[in-house]
Amino acid sequence: MQPRIVPASEWEKSRKQFLIKEKEFTRLRDELSTAAEPTIKTLSEGREER
Repeated sequence: MQPRIVPASEWEKSRKQFLIKEKEFTRLRDELSTAAEPTIKTLSEGREER
């Protein structure tokens, strides 16, 4: 696939949209990781008892 050449203004607009989506993805990933921490700790504690 050949890259498409676009004006700088279009590239900047697309880049900003991408960064917004990337920031939202990072926020959701961090939220999920935080929610999983108690489960992960519980599982690892259960392994230590064995």
